[in-house]
Amino acid sequence: MEESKISADVPVTPTKERRRSRTNSRVHFPEDVHDSEIKASHEYNSMIDVNLGFLQTHHVYEVQFTIQDSVKGPVTTSIDRQVIVKSVEAFPTQDGTGHDIVLTVLGHKDGIVNESFKLTSQDDPSLQVTVLLHTKVLGKDQGTPHLKDGIHVIGIEGGDDESESSDASVAME
Repeated sequence: MEESKISADVPVTPTKERRRSRTNSRVHFPEDVHDSEIKASHEYNSMIDVNLGFLQTHHVYEVQFTIQDSVKGPVTTSIDRQVIVKSVEAFPTQDGTGHDIVLTVLGHKDGIVNESFKLTSQDDPSLQVTVLLHTKVLGKDQGTPHLKDGIHVIGIEGGDDESESSDASVAME
């Protein structure tokens, strides 16, 4: 192959390989990113990972999903750090293999959030499982997320750019 030399005063035209239209380039996500279900991992070392997908700042959500866990029966809940999770309720599943979880979630600022809460057996406090939530909170002008099944907007909390008299600055219902 011949080596080409370019002088500083000669314009360079890209070759066909380099001339790729931006309309042909696409971002490819793993298939599970677009899945509409909330994904919960299997329990490992008393921990369960749950992917909530994308949420939006200043929106209050009710999130419902089921996990399979080793803590049987009624449980108490505790939130490790209250960043986005405002409340947690957990009810034993009918088949006794896990718990139905109901959360109230509010994203205050955009970014990736990893927050956990614990389920502790009421009968045996030594039995507990930590549920680690993963989500990306989108800020203003970052788009409107497609919510996964089991996630519903229940209110909008006023942001910096909204007037206080606006109907958009509604607290949770």
